[in-house]
Amino acid sequence: FQQIVELVNFGAFTGFILVNLSVIGHYFIRRRERSGIRLLTNLLFPLAGAIVCAIIWFSLSRNAKLAGFVWLGLGFCYLVWLTRGFSKPVRLMDLS
Repeated sequence: FQQIVELVNFGAFTGFILVNLSVIGHYFIRRRERSGIRLLTNLLFPLAGAIVCAIIWFSLSRNAKLAGFVWLGLGFCYLVWLTRGFSKPVRLMDLS
């Protein structure tokens, strides 16, 4: 049970780290929203969030990180297979 919980946390914290870095990349770097309160909301808060999540992520057990990377690798291989080596676009879900 503990291993499964840590594997779920591997994915969750990886996602949280990437979301925070995406905020920095989109708003602070690409859109150059850097003045006033935007410095806090577009750089400092997301950076702090990414650091906290990374600290927790690094504290996961070695087995959880190993299983997480294996799962991530399998997902990447599946993506390569679906896109025929990235020569076809990924099909989008129709949510209508």
